[in-house]
Amino acid sequence: MNLGLIRRLAYFFLGVDSAPAQQSRSDRGALVIGRATPAVAEPAENESDWKFDLVWARMARSMSARQYSGLIHAKERDFGLAKIVMDHGGGGQWIERELRVPRQIIDGIEQDVTPITRADDVEAAVSKHILHLLYRGDEGLKKMFPDLKNAQGDDVLKTIINMAFRNAIEKAQIGFMPPHHERTAEQLAGWPEEKQWASKLLTVVGKQCQSVSVATKEDGSWATTRHGAYVFVSQGKDDFHDAARNAYIAFRMWLIDQEAGWDMADADAGLCGGWAKKG
Repeated sequence: MNLGLIRRLAYFFLGVDSAPAQQSRSDRGALVIGRATPAVAEPAENESDWKFDLVWARMARSMSARQYSGLIHAKERDFGLAKIVMDHGGGGQWIERELRVPRQIIDGIEQDVTPITRADDVEAAVSKHILHLLYRGDEGLKKMFPDLKNAQGDDVLKTIINMAFRNAIEKAQIGFMPPHHERTAEQLAGWPEEKQWASKLLTVVGKQCQSVSVATKEDGSWATTRHGAYVFVSQGKDDFHDAARNAYIAFRMWLIDQEAGWDMADADAGLCGGWAKKG
């Protein structure tokens, strides 16, 4: 596929780990945005033609599905998201319903928005068809991973996407921001609060991405489920790892989607190096 003239200097992808976070002791949710920029003059659908960096992160604690939805719509407005990948479980199905509502609370004000719906939702008329849910029936996932048609459980899906993300990290195909504590006071001067918090959380993203691995048994072999899928373990939480993984999967699906938004309106890539107008 020859994309011809690139209309945007950057494309953004949101990954959501939608764990319900209604109480302080419950699992928190996480959101991570990745940015893809051309690495060659005429990029095509090859991953090596693009530079993919994780550029924004947000923790979601004690948020309702409606609040999640409002936040996602706010980030879509700020970044102009090309695709969103969100966990189906952990509240994702309820957030999906809220994303379809044409009025959302953004910055404390109820506003008119264009509904966000699943990419394969043919019944939704006026909407942004950019949402994918992590389950085996998602058309974008089946197109990206044809082997899913033979999968017997969602644990196989988790193995496939986790390994794809892990391989990309090992091949240095994903860019991570410098650790927040390594930034100087001069570099941080003038940064709005959201950007500073995102920088701190992106440091957490990097640490979690290094801590997730495949479990092994006593004999040194890989631990697997009854479906033959790997068992993944983490030294601590893995919510930001999962959100970053989802953002990467969104990017990969966009690359192979012949009808992806190559001709979307121009993006202002000068905004804090790809950051949203509000930080």
